[in-house]
Amino acid sequence: MRHLVLLTATISLCLYAAAVAGQGDLLEYEEVVLADFETDADLTRWEVDGVEFTRTDEWASHGEFAGRIVFPQWQKGGNPWPLIRMFPGGENGFLKDWSRFTRLKIDMYNPSSSTRTARILIIKDGRRFGYSHPLPPQQSVTLDIHILDDIARNFRPTGVDEFVVSERYPEESYPLLIDNVRLVRDVGETIATLRELVVEFAGEPSQPLREALDAVKDKAEKQKASAKTIEEVWQELANIENQLVAARNALSQLTDLYARPIGDQMAAQLQVSLAALQEQKELHAQFPDEPFAVGWTHSATWVMPYGKPFAGRFDAPEIAAARGEREGFQLVVLPVTQPLKDVQVEVGPFNHVETGQPLGGQSYKAHFSPVGLGMRPVRCWLVAFMNRGRHPEGTASFQLDWFPDILYPWPQPVNIDVGCKQSYMIEFRVPRQASPGQYKGQVTVTAEGLPTKTVDVSLRVFDFELPRERLLPTATNGAYADTDVALEYGLQITMIYQNLPLPPVEWWEDKVRKGMTVFNLLSINPHGKGVGGMWEHLTPDGKHVDQEFKNWLAEQLDSYVEQLREAGILDRAVIYGYDEMGADRYPVMGDVYGWLKDRYGVPGMVTVHSAPYGEPEQFTNADIWCIHDPYFDPVKAQRIKDSGRQVWWYWHGGGFNESIDRWRKAGWQSWQWRVDGYLIYACSYWKRYRDLGLDLSAGPFTSWHDPTKGPALLYFDSPEQGATRYPSLRLWNFRDGLEDYEYLHRLNELVTQVRKSDQAKPRADLLAEADNALRVPPRIVDNWTRRNYRSSASDVEYMLAQRERIGEMIEQCQQILAEQQP
Repeated sequence: MRHLVLLTATISLCLYAAAVAGQGDLLEYEEVVLADFETDADLTRWEVDGVEFTRTDEWASHGEFAGRIVFPQWQKGGNPWPLIRMFPGGENGFLKDWSRFTRLKIDMYNPSSSTRTARILIIKDGRRFGYSHPLPPQQSVTLDIHILDDIARNFRPTGVDEFVVSERYPEESYPLLIDNVRLVRDVGETIATLRELVVEFAGEPSQPLREALDAVKDKAEKQKASAKTIEEVWQELANIENQLVAARNALSQLTDLYARPIGDQMAAQLQVSLAALQEQKELHAQFPDEPFAVGWTHSATWVMPYGKPFAGRFDAPEIAAARGEREGFQLVVLPVTQPLKDVQVEVGPFNHVETGQPLGGQSYKAHFSPVGLGMRPVRCWLVAFMNRGRHPEGTASFQLDWFPDILYPWPQPVNIDVGCKQSYMIEFRVPRQASPGQYKGQVTVTAEGLPTKTVDVSLRVFDFELPRERLLPTATNGAYADTDVALEYGLQITMIYQNLPLPPVEWWEDKVRKGMTVFNLLSINPHGKGVGGMWEHLTPDGKHVDQEFKNWLAEQLDSYVEQLREAGILDRAVIYGYDEMGADRYPVMGDVYGWLKDRYGVPGMVTVHSAPYGEPEQFTNADIWCIHDPYFDPVKAQRIKDSGRQVWWYWHGGGFNESIDRWRKAGWQSWQWRVDGYLIYACSYWKRYRDLGLDLSAGPFTSWHDPTKGPALLYFDSPEQGATRYPSLRLWNFRDGLEDYEYLHRLNELVTQVRKSDQAKPRADLLAEADNALRVPPRIVDNWTRRNYRSSASDVEYMLAQRERIGEMIEQCQQILAEQQP
C-alpha cells in the first residue's frame, strides 16, 4: 500500500506531531553531547590511529577544554589514513541509534595559517558515509551536518557502528581542535509552521478529529517502537472518515502524500509535508482557476517529485544549439487542484521562422519515443524515478527516496498525483544540414477530461557545426555490449580492466568508426596480482619486473599489436595499470611502462587517488596521469604536463550529488585546467544489483534502486535482455558538458585566427570578451571538485547564458574571417 489517497493522513500526521511536541516529547528538541573533552575520560572514549590526541585549553567552544588532533605528515610506508574514532555502546561508547536526531554538530578550530579540511566518516554496516568541509585558517567553524541530507540520502541512522575524524595522506603535519560533538533534534519550528498551514487550509480541527487523533496516538507510539509503518493507523483513521469529511474536503485539492514510518527520519517527512503544502499554496495563488500548470527548467536541474519546490519557470522556453549538437530542456507538469490521469506530451514540428523549413520529423507523443534509433530531430523522454533507499523489497518508503535520473520511453500515459511533479526531457538533435536561425514549435500536454495546455518553444540554431568525434577523450569500465550506447553520449567503454583473451581487432575498428578515440589494450596490475601474476615476478628490490614476465607478455601482445598497427588504430590504444597505487609502486610502474612503450609505442595510464604525486622524481614512464578530482592540484598537474605527459580527471563511484550541474561543468572545468581527458569508473555497476529484478509497471516510479555507486551508474538496462539501455540525467549532462568544451575549443581557434588578421585592433572589444570567456568565470568552476559541492538555479542560468554568448562570439569571429577572404 504505497500510495494512500487519504488526505486526512496528512492532517493527522501534522497535528499528531504538533501535539506530541507540545508535550515536550523528543520530537520538539533534544541534544545529546557525544564528547566535550572536559575530562581525561573523554580521550579514552576514542581509539587513536596514527595521530597525536590530547586535551587542550588553547581553545574551547564548550566548557574549558577541547580535543587537539595532530595529523602527521605522510611518509612512505606510513599510515595513509590517520584518524580518531569512537564506537557505540559500552561505558565509553556513544549513542548507536541516531534516528530521532536531525543534525550532527561539531565545533572545530584550525590554528594554522593554511585552509584545512574536516573529514568526517560515519560507518554503518560496513559502508562509509563521508562528509567534508573546509576549515579556514585561524577560524572556528561549526559543522552543521544534516543527518538526512549531508551524509547521504540513503543513510539510515539506526545502528551506527563508528564515528571517525580522519585525514588522507597529509602533505604536512598540522593540528586541528575539536569540541562539543553533539546530536541535535530540533523540529519544533517545522511542526509549528506546518500546523499553521494545515489550519489555514482546513480550519481548526473538529472535535471528532481531535478524538480520532487521541485514539490512535498510543497505537502510533507502539508502531514506532517496533519500527513498523503507520499504515494501520491511517487505515483506522479512514474507518472514521465520516467524522472527518469537512477537514478532508478542505485539503483534497492540495496534497496527496505517501505514508511514512513513525520514528526514524520523522523530521524528513515533516519537511516534505511542509514543502508540499507551501508549493501547493503558491501554485493556487499563481494558477487559481487551472487544474494543472506546465513549467520548464534546464536539463542541468533535478526536478524532485517530492520534498523540494519547483524552481523553474512558466514562460516560453528558448534553447540554443549548434549543428550536430544535442540540447534540451525539461518540461514539468504540476497538478494544481486535482490529480491528473492519462497525461500525454506531444511535441509538434519545428519550422524555421523565415523560410518555413522544418527542422525535421512530424508530431509524435512522448511515450512512444524510440531510444537509440536513428537521428530524429526532436524527441521526448519521460524522466523516471529510481529509489535511493536501501529497502529489501526494492520499493521506496516515502517521498524523499524517489530520485529523478532515468530517461525512459514509457509506452503509456502516466498519472500524476497532487503534490508530485513529473518532468519530461524535450531533446533537440540538430541535423548537421540544418539551416542556421530561429525555429518555432510547440509542446502540447493533455490529461483526461481537462483542457489542453500548449507551450511555445523557440530553438536557435548557431551557424557552426560541432565535430563528429569528441575532442575530449573519455575512458570508463563497462560491458562491451553497451559500447554503442555509451558512444552516443560521448563516453568510451575502454574496459579499464581489460584482460585476456583480447577482442578481435575488427571489433575495435568498428568502434573507432563510430567515434571511439581511445581504448585500453590491456590492463596490468588490476588490484594486486594482475595479468600473469605480475607481483610474483618482482625483483628483490621491488623496483623491476623480471624478464620471464616480460617475455610472457610479449607472447600475448606482439601479433595483436601488429594487427592494430596494420588497421591504423594503434595510436588510439593505451595500457592501463597501477590502479590507485601509492608512490612506493612508481618505480616498478616505470619499469613495466617503459618496456611496453619501447616495444609497442603504447602510452601507459595510471590513476592517482591520493596526494603524493606530481614530483619530478615520480615522473616515470606513465604517460597519462588520471588524478582523482578531490586531489587535483593545478600546480602539480601543470608540472606533469610540462614533462610531456597528459593529465586526465578521474571520477569514481561515490553516491549521487545534489547538484547535477556539476556533471555539465565537467567540460568547462576540463577546459579551465586544460585537462587532456576524463576517466570515469564506471558506467554500468547495475549488473551487480539485479537481484531484485527490474519492475517498470509503475511507470515513472521504477524499482531501480541506488547501488551507492552514483557516478558508476550512468545508464540503466531495460527489462528485456539485450534491449536498448536508458541514459541517466547525469550522463546526459556529462555529454552536454563535452559539447560545451567543444564550444570553448572552437572559440579559442577562431580568436587566434582573428588576432592574426587585420581586424585584431578594430575588434579588440570582442577579443577581450572572448578571452574572458575562455578563462571560464569562477562562478562556473569554483569549488567544482569539492565533495559537498552545491550550486543554485541561478548558477545554471548563468552557465547556459555564458554558453549562448560563446556561440554568438563564434559566429561573429567566423563572419570576421569570412570577410577577410579574397
